[in-house]
Amino acid sequence: MTLFPFNDEGGIMKYTALEEIDFLWEPDEIKRFEQLWNDGVDIIELSIMLNRSEVEVAILIMDRHMQGGITEREFGVFGGKCVGRKLRKPRKVV
Repeated sequence: MTLFPFNDEGGIMKYTALEEIDFLWEPDEIKRFEQLWNDGVDIIELSIMLNRSEVEVAILIMDRHMQGGITEREFGVFGGKCVGRKLRKPRKVV
């Protein structure tokens, strides 16, 4: 593996970020994740219980945050009870 794995597409060098990450989640996995999140399970335990890497779980956390599927927790990815507030939507980049 090179430090910068570029792909040559039509003579243009392009870098694909997170190429080795599995972004696909089954609906039942998302339901289980959301229940575990609401129960205060931390990111390391989430990754073990969902049989996913911490990076994959972190990406799902960001996605569910952006979609409004999870609420803020006392200690964020490190666990704790949900405090019931929706996480702030990311600002629009202009």
